[in-house]
Amino acid sequence: MKTKPIRKTRTKKVIPTTKTKPIVIQSEVTRQITPKITIIVSGGCVQDIIKERCTNTQVEIHDYDIESIDVEGRDDCLQDKNGNTYQVLKF
Repeated sequence: MKTKPIRKTRTKKVIPTTKTKPIVIQSEVTRQITPKITIIVSGGCVQDIIKERCTNTQVEIHDYDIESIDVEGRDDCLQDKNGNTYQVLKF
């Protein structure tokens, strides 16, 4: 008479977690910051910018294609950390 081998059953290990979930804290400072989208243009052009249902979002375009513009004394022309000049357009 042959006997069947006893099959071992696996037990699941329960690992307790002590991780806490991230908490989003909104203060008066974060409520006053206006959401902003920055579009960087270099070697091309922006066809259109459409803002729908986001009236308080500020859109800025940083246009690096400004070879024909005299940037001296213009408030809308800035330099980045690499020394490249760009024009800022705000919508």
